[in-house]
Parts: sequence; C-alpha cells; structure tokens
Amino acid sequence: MFEKYTLKQMTGSNYCGGYALAAIINDINKNSDNDPNGKEIYDHLIAKQHSDTVKKCFSSFYKESPAGALTLPSSLVTEAKSLWPDKEIKVTLSSAFLKENVSLSHFETLNITDFAEIKIKKDEPLKEHVDKKGYYLLIVNEGKHWVAMGRDASGLYMYEPATGQSGQPATDESELFFLHGKDYTWSGLIIRIL
Repeated sequence: MFEKYTLKQMTGSNYCGGYALAAIINDINKNSDNDPNGKEIYDHLIAKQHSDTVKKCFSSFYKESPAGALTLPSSLVTEAKSLWPDKEIKVTLSSAFLKENVSLSHFETLNITDFAEIKIKKDEPLKEHVDKKGYYLLIVNEGKHWVAMGRDASGLYMYEPATGQSGQPATDESELFFLHGKDYTWSGLIIRIL
C-alpha cells in the first residue's frame, strides 16, 4: 500500500493532511504514480474549513502564514465522505484527546456527526485501533501532523507526508509507532475509511 505515492509536503509546512488524504485516494483509485497532488488536496480542504468561527476560536487552523493552517479532522471527514459516499467513515477519539482539546473536540464533533460515526475509547494502545482492514488518517506528534495508514491481508502500512516514504510501521503497547527509524506518538484521533 502507498508505494506508488512518493510526493512529500514542503518542508516546514502544515500540508500533511492533504498529502495523507492524497495517498489514500491514490491507493483506493489505483491511480498512476503521485496522483493526485497533495498540495492541491490541502488547498481544497483549507478553503472549505475557513470560517469566522474557526478564525476566532481556533486560529492555528486558520493561519495566514507560509506554513499554512492545520487541517481540521472535520475537513478530512467531509472530504472523504464526498469522495466515497458509499464508504463508511468512523472517527475514534481517545478520552485523553477529549480532555486535552475540550473546545475543539466539541466543535469538531458537531461538524462530524452527520458524516461519520464517532466512538470515544479509553486510552488503549494504537495497535488496538488499526487492527481492521481499511484506511486510516491519524493525527500524531501532539496533534500537529497527519499520517495515512492502511491495512490489508498483508499487514499494516503507513505513508509519511513529510518524507514521501511508506512502509510497514512497528507498533508497541502504547501510542508509539515507528517507520524508517523515526518514532511517532499517536495523539488520540483516528479517521477510518472502510
């Protein structure tokens, strides 16, 4: 999975959400190499999420800077549902994520409920959440980075937007996982596309 998608986000940018979704689109649609462009997907997502509420209450998601705004989970959920209306979308939130992001979680839950099933789980190891076939968008590293994962009969695979690399990650009994010598910490939110 994801081996045909090697594009990477611009260094220091917040374009990861667009690139992670682009890698999933590429794999689901069996597109040619590096199609679609992750930056174009990112621009589309951010254009949809900019609103006065976001600007006033969650400025990091409405940032006018060279790095760009962070991608909201609801932007990824609604775009996935518009791309694949026949697919089931599930969002898993850890109780720790909810406690650390109370106002954002409330705002995002309201924006997601019409498009996806939401589950709140205790703080279980990441591997308990990515054990079924399908595609996953995970927020990692203190909620500042999106990565894509997918599971098929061969195992679990990951695409890293910062490097354009993919492969099979190693997981442990916590929120940690590893790919190509780099470690990641799951931040408590997963979007699953079935």
